[in-house]
Amino acid sequence: MGSFRFRKSINLGGGVKLNVGKKGVGISAGVKGARVSAGPSGKRTTVSLPGTGLSYSTKIGGENSPRSGRSKNSTLDVDEMTPKQIENRNKNLKIIKYIGVAFIALIVILIIFT
Repeated sequence: MGSFRFRKSINLGGGVKLNVGKKGVGISAGVKGARVSAGPSGKRTTVSLPGTGLSYSTKIGGENSPRSGRSKNSTLDVDEMTPKQIENRNKNLKIIKYIGVAFIALIVILIIFT
């Protein structure tokens, strides 16, 4: 059996789009071929080759749905974490830092070329 789908993307200008769908409202920013998005299903980065239909998308944060409460590690002190948990935490912080830098660079590029 099929299902109805709904999706509407509203261009707000400057490479920013407001996306409305069945699951809720999200926002994305970027240029053709590279976007950063945040919505009801979480945060995502997408890189594509325009006109080819090929794209690569990665989830930021590693979960398929947004967290409704605290994460299981949010109450742990660094002293109480296992080495693996500390390693994963450090990797996530590094990824977030790089995404932040890339996002700021993207905004600067958009400002320069618009």
